[in-house]
Amino acid sequence: MPHLDGSLFFPTISTINCGSHTVLNFYNTIKTDKEVLSSEKVYSLLLERRSLLILKDRMYTEYLHGIEEITNDIIDDKISNIRFCESIKQNRISLTRNKRISLTIRNVPKVSKLNLNSLVLKK
Repeated sequence: MPHLDGSLFFPTISTINCGSHTVLNFYNTIKTDKEVLSSEKVYSLLLERRSLLILKDRMYTEYLHGIEEITNDIIDDKISNIRFCESIKQNRISLTRNKRISLTIRNVPKVSKLNLNSLVLKK
């Protein structure tokens, strides 16, 4: 489901994409004061194996993002970063998704601090 990560996290996240590729979609939202009426896909990024994605500023705070639950991706010129992808040599190819692990790094500035000096380690 397309979503925002919320204001708890500082508006910069880093994700290391391991295993399979995926396609991350970004959506504009049409909303009222109380609910989201619809969302419109505006960007898609191919996250290649062993790639790093950094989202910040408006891409983090204003656009919903999500990954569709599909097993094959058609990689074509609708992918915004296609010309920068090393592994794609031709247009309109189909890539099959496999197991993917993502490591997402977020700064959470509003957490309580653990006093490590009060911990006593015993042998």
